Amino acid sequence: MTICARLCYSLRAMLSRLSATLLLLFWIELSAAAPAHAFWLWTSQKGKFERSGEAAEATAAGQFRWAQELFQKGDFEKAAQEFAKVAKRFPKSKEAMEALYFKGVSQEEMGDEYEAYQSYQEVVNRYPETQRVGEIVDRQFRIGNYFLTKEEKKVAGVTVPILPGLDRAKALEVFEHVSANAPYGPHAVEALSSIGHIHFDDEKYTLSIRAFEELVKDFPASEKAEEAEFMISNAAFRLAEQSGHDAAGMGAALDKLEGFLEKYPESKWKGEAEGLLLAVNEKMAEEEFNIAAFYEKQNYFSSAEVYYKNVSEKFPGTTWALMAEEKLKEIDAPLLKGGAQ
Repeated sequence: MTICARLCYSLRAMLSRLSATLLLLFWIELSAAAPAHAFWLWTSQKGKFERSGEAAEATAAGQFRWAQELFQKGDFEKAAQEFAKVAKRFPKSKEAMEALYFKGVSQEEMGDEYEAYQSYQEVVNRYPETQRVGEIVDRQFRIGNYFLTKEEKKVAGVTVPILPGLDRAKALEVFEHVSANAPYGPHAVEALSSIGHIHFDDEKYTLSIRAFEELVKDFPASEKAEEAEFMISNAAFRLAEQSGHDAAGMGAALDKLEGFLEKYPESKWKGEAEGLLLAVNEKMAEEEFNIAAFYEKQNYFSSAEVYYKNVSEKFPGTTWALMAEEKLKEIDAPLLKGGAQ
C-alpha cells in the first residue's frame, strides 16, 4: 500500500469514528431533552411517529399531563397507571395529590370500585390537608352503597347473581372511613346507620349498639335517631339472647325497650318494640317461675308463693303469669294446713 493510500485509509477511519461519536452525542442530547424512558413508534396507519403509552415523563407536570391525555381519551386503565407514576416518582410534588385522586376516578370508571376507594383513602392519609375531601367522601359513600346493595355482576359478559352480603365486609370498611374522614359531614348519619345495621346483621350486637349510640349522641335531631334508638333496644335484646338470657342483659333490654316506647309512643317501630318487650317479659317471667317451682318442689310454699306472685304481678299478659296464677291457687291448701315455709 502506498503512502498516499495509507493516508487516505487513515483519514476515512478517523472520519468514520468522528461521525459515530457525533451521532452518539446527538442521541444523548436528544434523550436528555425528551421524556425519561419515552420512545416513539412509527404507525403505518397514521403515517407518523407516536409516543408509546409506557412513557414516563421527566417532570411531575409532564407526567401528569400525559396521564390526563389518556384519561380524556377514555383509556382509563393506562391513565390509572400513569397517574400512579406521578405519586410514586414525585410524591412531594403539587401534582401528586391530584394524581392519586384521578387514579381513583380512573379506577372507578373501569368498575374497580374497591381499588378506587383505596386510592381515595390514600389521598386522605397522605395529604390530610387536601381540598378534595368532600368529593372523596361523596365518592366513597357511593362506593359503600354499591357494595351494600350489589346483587348481580357481569362475568364474561353474562349477568350472574351475587349472594346477598357478599361484599358486606368491604361496605363496612368503606363506611367506617366515610365516618372517620368527615364525622359531621353530609353522609355521617347514613354511614353510622349502615355500620350499625351491618354489625347487627352479622350478629355483632355490641358493635351495632356502639354505632347507633354514636349516631344518637352526635345527631339527636336527625331523621335516623328514632330508628337508631329502636335498633339499640333490638340489639340489646339479641345480645342478651346471645349471652344465654342472663338476667342483667334481659334487664338492660327491658329498660331500653320501655324507654323507647315511652319516648316514641307513635313510632313506626312500635309493633316490633312491643313484640320484643313481650319476649323479654316472657323470658324474665320464666326465670322467676322456675325459681318458684323449685321452692314449691322443696315444700317451701311461702317462698314459692312470693315468686309466683311476682310473676303474676310483674309480667301480666305472659303465659307464665297465667300459669303462676294457677299455681297460687294450688298452694293455698298446703299453706292453710301449715305446710313447710
